[in-house]
Amino acid sequence: MTLEYRPTILDVAQTAGVSSRTVARVIQRSAAVSVATQARVEQAMREIGYFVAPHGAAAGTTQIAVIAMHGINPTILHGVLDGVTSEGRRRGLLVTQADVIAPADNLETSLLEVVGRKVEEGASGAILVATADIFAKVAAVLAHRLPVVLALAEHETASSVTIDWYNGAVQATRHLLALGHTELAHVAGPANLVHARARAQGFLDTLEEAGLEPVDVVSGDWSAAAGFAAGERLLESRASAVFCASDQLALGVMHAFARAGRPAPDGISVVGYDDEPGAAFFTPALTTIRLDYRRVGVAAIEVLAQAEAAGAPRHADLVPELIVRGSTARPDR
Repeated sequence: MTLEYRPTILDVAQTAGVSSRTVARVIQRSAAVSVATQARVEQAMREIGYFVAPHGAAAGTTQIAVIAMHGINPTILHGVLDGVTSEGRRRGLLVTQADVIAPADNLETSLLEVVGRKVEEGASGAILVATADIFAKVAAVLAHRLPVVLALAEHETASSVTIDWYNGAVQATRHLLALGHTELAHVAGPANLVHARARAQGFLDTLEEAGLEPVDVVSGDWSAAAGFAAGERLLESRASAVFCASDQLALGVMHAFARAGRPAPDGISVVGYDDEPGAAFFTPALTTIRLDYRRVGVAAIEVLAQAEAAGAPRHADLVPELIVRGSTARPDR
């Protein structure tokens, strides 16, 4: 499957040497645009073959487009959207949403096109929600054309809201060390994702700081099935505690140990990551790292406003919280 790229309002803005908001005003026939600027924009439209969409927003509409990578964890997306929508409403903004659905080799083109269409419909800013590196690359390009905030990832030239994934891993590992565990293992997320690598590095650095080495680091994905496979492997190790890169991985590890007659926390202490909605109802309830995705959405609107006012990128880095429940305890109690 290939995508045919159509010129967007962003391309017009770049060709004419004006902002995307100015192009939108020309499309809406706003009196705020000079005759000379209108002529330049219309000439750019003709040059690149841009046609005005019939569904443009009314003049004066203030919209923020939330664009998420197709397949992103629904818990993450719903939390961010809730925060963006509530804070946007408080500020008198209209928030719209569009998923990006495209083959991986066409994702950058598709993302740029979707943003362009949203601007045509009246969006004056965009929030990109994903941990994929390609979103950071596109955010850096878009930052020169309209206000944009990258949520859950970062790039040095674009505004962003991130979570300190590394700090969460440090908190989890220090919790296990404070309980008296010295034989620790880690079940990691996909190594190609920056937040999975940060969680693994936080674990390893904290152990090194304590003068310890990991019993094992098991690579996986985010799933309970991968956690179960890792748990079966760790049953053969000397690990008394394990830090998992996701709650679902933790669920799988606990199931493997329970089936072997070594349920948590007596058979193994387990810490997860995410504090997903069901984590408090695992057996036992899961000690985990809580991420406030709603706060990410609120912060994204705040950063967007700060960047517009300053005329330069702004950043916010949120710190996760350790939630202690029943899946961790002192060793050999």
